[in-house]
Amino acid sequence: MVSFLHMSNIEFDQEQYSQTTSSGQKPSKMAAALIALGLVKDEKGANFLLIGLIAVLCVIFFLSLSSGSEEIEFVPVDDPSLELSI
Repeated sequence: MVSFLHMSNIEFDQEQYSQTTSSGQKPSKMAAALIALGLVKDEKGANFLLIGLIAVLCVIFFLSLSSGSEEIEFVPVDDPSLELSI
């Protein structure tokens, strides 16, 4: 059994840790592309734009599903030349 009593005097430098993690991350490729195109100023703006785009596309998708409610009638064709030969 391992005793963790000897580890009670460990201290972490929280300020140094938070600086390295926040500056170590780079924006995603999509966010970087939006920033490069000049559509947004920073990664936060790019994320809001992408979330808004997804929301608009979801609304369009669900509207298109609900508007296609008319039934399509299929009429069989009695043309012997259209039959499959197996």
